[in-house]
Amino acid sequence: GLKHITEVVIKLNAFDPRHLDDIDFDLRLTAFSRAISHIKEMKSLDMNFMIPIMYNCFYTIELGEMSLSDRACLCLISIIDQLATVDCMEDEFKDIIQHTLLESLKKGLKSKTESVQQDYTTLLSCLVRTYPMHPEFQDLVPLTDYSDPEMDFFENMKHIQIHRRARALRKLANHLTEAKVSLSSKSLQNYIMPYATTALFDEKMLKYENMITASVEMVGAVCRHLAWSAYMYHLKHFIHVLQTGQISQKLGVSLLVTVLEAFHFDHKTLRNQLEAIQNGESTMDNEPDVEDDAMDLDQDEEEEKEQEENALEEKEKSSDAELAQQKVAVAAKKPGGNQKTPRSFSSLPRNKEELEDLIQNIQQTVRDSVLPKLQACLTAKVKRDEEHKLVKSKVVNEEEVVRVPLAFALVKLMQSLPQEVMEAHLPSILLKVCTLLRNRAQEIRDIARNTLMKIMETLGAHYLQYILKEMQTVLVKGYQVHVLTFTINLLLKGISGSLKSGDLDPCLEILVEVFNHELFGDIAEEKEVKGIVSKVMEARSSKSYDSYELLAQFVSKDQVVKLILPLKQILETTTSLKLSRKVHEALRRIVFGLIANTDMTAEAILLLSHGLISENLPLLTEKVRNKMSVQDPPDPRLQPKSCLLIQPAPARGGQKAPISNKTNMHVLVDSGLQLLHMSLKKSRVNSSDEHALEMLDPFVQLLIDCLKSMDVKVITGTLQSLVWLLKFPLPSIEKNVEQLTKQLFVLLKDYAKAGAAKGQNFHLVVNCFKVVTLLVRNMKSHIISEKQLQVLLGYAEEDIYDSSRQATAFGLLKAILSRKLVVPEMDAVMQKVARFAVTGQSELVRVQCRQIYLKYILDYPLGNQLKKNLEFIIAQFNYEYETGRESALEMMAYLFQTFPQGLLHQYCGLLFVPVVLMMVNDDSAKCKKMAAIAGKSLLCQINTENQDVMFSLATTWFHSEKTSHRRLAAQTCGLFVEAEGVAFERHLGTVLPLIEKEIDPLKFEDLKEEAEEKSADRLLFSFLTLITKLIKECNIIRLSNYSEILSRIWSHVQSHLWHPHAWVWLTSAQIFGLMFASEKPEELVSKWITRKTGKAQKNFSEPSASSFLTEKLDKKVKELALAFCHQLQSKFLDQSLGEQVIKNLLFVAKVLYLLAPDLEDEETSKGLDDDAEESKMAEGEDDTEDSKKKEEATEEGEKPATLMWLMKKLSFLAKREAARAPKNPLKRICIFKFLGAVSVHLGKDKVKPYLSTILTPLFRELNSTYAEQDPTLKNLSQEIIDLLKSSIGLETFSLAFAAVQKQANQKRATRKKQKALQAVANPDVAAKKKLKKHKNKIEAKKRKIEFLRPGYKAKKSRSHSLKDLAMVE
Repeated sequence: GLKHITEVVIKLNAFDPRHLDDIDFDLRLTAFSRAISHIKEMKSLDMNFMIPIMYNCFYTIELGEMSLSDRACLCLISIIDQLATVDCMEDEFKDIIQHTLLESLKKGLKSKTESVQQDYTTLLSCLVRTYPMHPEFQDLVPLTDYSDPEMDFFENMKHIQIHRRARALRKLANHLTEAKVSLSSKSLQNYIMPYATTALFDEKMLKYENMITASVEMVGAVCRHLAWSAYMYHLKHFIHVLQTGQISQKLGVSLLVTVLEAFHFDHKTLRNQLEAIQNGESTMDNEPDVEDDAMDLDQDEEEEKEQEENALEEKEKSSDAELAQQKVAVAAKKPGGNQKTPRSFSSLPRNKEELEDLIQNIQQTVRDSVLPKLQACLTAKVKRDEEHKLVKSKVVNEEEVVRVPLAFALVKLMQSLPQEVMEAHLPSILLKVCTLLRNRAQEIRDIARNTLMKIMETLGAHYLQYILKEMQTVLVKGYQVHVLTFTINLLLKGISGSLKSGDLDPCLEILVEVFNHELFGDIAEEKEVKGIVSKVMEARSSKSYDSYELLAQFVSKDQVVKLILPLKQILETTTSLKLSRKVHEALRRIVFGLIANTDMTAEAILLLSHGLISENLPLLTEKVRNKMSVQDPPDPRLQPKSCLLIQPAPARGGQKAPISNKTNMHVLVDSGLQLLHMSLKKSRVNSSDEHALEMLDPFVQLLIDCLKSMDVKVITGTLQSLVWLLKFPLPSIEKNVEQLTKQLFVLLKDYAKAGAAKGQNFHLVVNCFKVVTLLVRNMKSHIISEKQLQVLLGYAEEDIYDSSRQATAFGLLKAILSRKLVVPEMDAVMQKVARFAVTGQSELVRVQCRQIYLKYILDYPLGNQLKKNLEFIIAQFNYEYETGRESALEMMAYLFQTFPQGLLHQYCGLLFVPVVLMMVNDDSAKCKKMAAIAGKSLLCQINTENQDVMFSLATTWFHSEKTSHRRLAAQTCGLFVEAEGVAFERHLGTVLPLIEKEIDPLKFEDLKEEAEEKSADRLLFSFLTLITKLIKECNIIRLSNYSEILSRIWSHVQSHLWHPHAWVWLTSAQIFGLMFASEKPEELVSKWITRKTGKAQKNFSEPSASSFLTEKLDKKVKELALAFCHQLQSKFLDQSLGEQVIKNLLFVAKVLYLLAPDLEDEETSKGLDDDAEESKMAEGEDDTEDSKKKEEATEEGEKPATLMWLMKKLSFLAKREAARAPKNPLKRICIFKFLGAVSVHLGKDKVKPYLSTILTPLFRELNSTYAEQDPTLKNLSQEIIDLLKSSIGLETFSLAFAAVQKQANQKRATRKKQKALQAVANPDVAAKKKLKKHKNKIEAKKRKIEFLRPGYKAKKSRSHSLKDLAMVE
């Protein structure tokens, strides 16, 4: 009855009577439990009980308390389940689900609080699962996946990792766009859109760029499938958002653009949909969707009313939307058969008349309502427009900048409308944007330029000519001309992705005129004036070169000459070196463009380059011939000039010298050579094309003639082309190779002599050497004599010392070596190369020298000289610089891999010892590592007999008195283990006793000097590493032969877990990790039990590690647990160390649980929290190492270790780190991972007794509020809590969580109370604390000031200690 309902509701809102405004968790949770059980027991639905409970649940979810909101969700889920099991009436279903739950759910999904949105997502997922066939949820079923939560959209939207949510949104957006998923307009609006909009309007989410991008994509995908009325509402809504600045302007513009791109009501799309309907592709009834739209529209009207109160503009919006809705409703009611339209177009017409009506309505609405709003926004006057130029502010306001990108939105929208709308509105929009380019404010020009680029990309290249003319009329004087060329360049770059060859032909004349005006006209001089350049960013560099390249890239092959002709005319008429250089650069960029031009075939490129090189291009020479033919003879009828007339006085400066039109023709030749070179280099001309080879053949003689040119650049270009041309199988090369060789040696004589190869000559000499190298390497016939090779060797030897020409020298040396030239000078040159391989400063030089020297050693018959060369390499192991030693080791390692085995057996004694000595003697860690790799590679190459000889040498070092020798023995032994693998077992009898002797802890007790201690630590680390290698390679853990000695070794390793040196205890922990990996906890415990009961006799074939662990397993496990906990407290702890310790602790925890599962339950049932706290406090007070060990030793004898004991110990460590070093989260991360892993291992039923212990540190971390908090720790805590929630169920979890929460609140209240009491009971202590707090505050303030003002030094407070000590009577 009503009394029962009232009681439950009062308890659901209960507060703690002792503490003001504190929620009574216990009472509320029990009330929820009662309500849930009452609902589950219902035979028929009690609406009077359910509705109030539901509203209380909604209120509780809004509170954001985890345990309560979880229980509220559980209650609502039980109502949904009960509704499905009990046969309910249609009215009851509507009251509970549609009118109550769904109303709150729609609001809840839009909540700005993350936890609230996630709780409502859970409810929505439950509704979809419970009612998959209901029309409201039917289309949401494909978004769920109960077998794989990773693929479930709703599960991903609740995920703590933001990138997972972003991925889910992006995936759904793609599926909607590709039509893989079909959702109704209503579902998209009510259940999908809120996930995107809440992220976009949440300031905290702005830093997650991938989430924002995914949300914008989602909005676009949803709008692409909305009905017309709903789309119109959202479009106007986002325009309003942009105008009122509710979100950042950049995001607002991108949102609006995305919505406009999703405009899908153009004639073509609607007609396709109509055809699909008429063809009968959709067969479902249409009525539900009409209802959906009606519901949508109601919601739209409500939202519009809300906005109407906020802004006056929204009145227009709501009336427009209503008008559109009425028309759509009329269109939808017209008869058109029983077939249903696709869901994404729920309100579409069903015949051609309706189609035309709807299209006309849509176009009219956009033309009359949307376009004017956007245009008004674009053309709105700002304050700056009305100010005089002398008082204008230089600072640009946001309102001026934000309106510019709307031009693009307008153009985008008009593309979906008839062509006449575009033609009517586009000129005014473009003129507005071009006018903004004249603005003196840099920011406005940049935004206008970016907008124009986007418009250009959308409209395509056929509008470029119109835009260029508009810009030419607007940007005419001063700095505007610089802006014009800069903008044209960016426009060409912007549309280059969609351009094809020939698209720019109509604009060619305009573009060439603009570019030449910038390069050679009046404004070229302005670019050198600092005043102009500093004020106008666009004037700082010339963009015409880049533009020429783009123009050449997309010009058709017939129009190429029109590009070159104006530049040739400038070359003919100018004597200015500066201008000719500019023309040269322009031609160079044109060549780059032509190479990238897809229209330029190999034939066209070769014809053009041949014409340019031979100065015989038809269109270029035609003009000269015409000039000569134009000069007519004098008319005989005219009287000749009188010789008596006095000639006018000569002008000052004398007669101008005549200009030869051949003066600058070498520039064209060089450009032709460059075109040929680039076409060969970029594979535009292929050797597989026979026609291309025929066309290339005449170039050989032409290039040899060019080598006789007087211009250095022409010769260099010729040589560059020859480098590539010599790789082609051309007949002319064989014919003319002798002539070419002579000409090359002439060039070397003129340009390669000492001091000549500088400036432009340098590139000539380098390329000359490259051509010679190719001839030496490829021409197998004896055209180049031995005498010539000796000359070249001399050049190469000289060039080795010149850092700028070393590269070519190395290439030449390799070519000479490949010819196997044997001359007396060769050995001396190779010795120099070998020294360079070590002493060279550049890595590249050392690599090249190594390659040449090794080629010499391996290919040449050296005989007795080989040992001398090997001794030279060994001697370099003592070179003072690390890079040289590395190079020597690289050479040695290469020789080990490539030498014949016979030679290796002969010299292995000579080579092995110096290499392994480097592992100990060298200072560099990298060299030590390389030496180890080289030594291992040698051991792998030689036979067993030689290996044993080397090993006997290593065993002698074990008995040396010097620590370094024993360390060398351990490391060398490690190399043998890695090289031989399982075969090393034959040496175990020798090695294991030595290891056991060396790692005995007693040897490390009496070390007093620091140097001794340091060397002992290194020695110990080397032997432990050797044990690790033995375990991995020989698997000594499973051996039973040497069980006694191995048992002692394991015991020593266990004692080293407490070693102070981080390397030592880490290696020991890794050894135990390998040991644990080979054992199963269950088998260990069963062996121990059988041994304890005396049933099993001693098994001699049992593996050594297994017998070591099972002996006194209960005590050993506790000792190990204490050791690993001690390691966690190390100040050298890092992520890898922590992970190893946690893996080991996890194994220990499994064993502990198996040893005493019953003991755990007793302990938890007794509730030893207070005792545990006391012991922890006692443990916390003992800071010294010794006291800890003593305490642990006494504990060991007192009570056996349990999993609860271990968990509490680790929780205490986490608590201590949170209190003392909150900014260093490493220890807590490790411990939280351990708790998560243990809870997964224990499973649903076994984890319950440990819940409060696991949750306490997690709750503390979730509720902590210290500054600069690391988010990874909070995320990890939340993940573990979610894991527990899913594994044990909401009900059990919420009770445990509430208990932990209550305990924490009680502690906080007690602490507060004690603090208040202290002021009365111990006023002295309270006063001291207050003074200390005040002092810390002042110090913090001083530190902050020092940080903000680095030069400021705060005064130090005077010390009053002597004053306090003085005795005053």
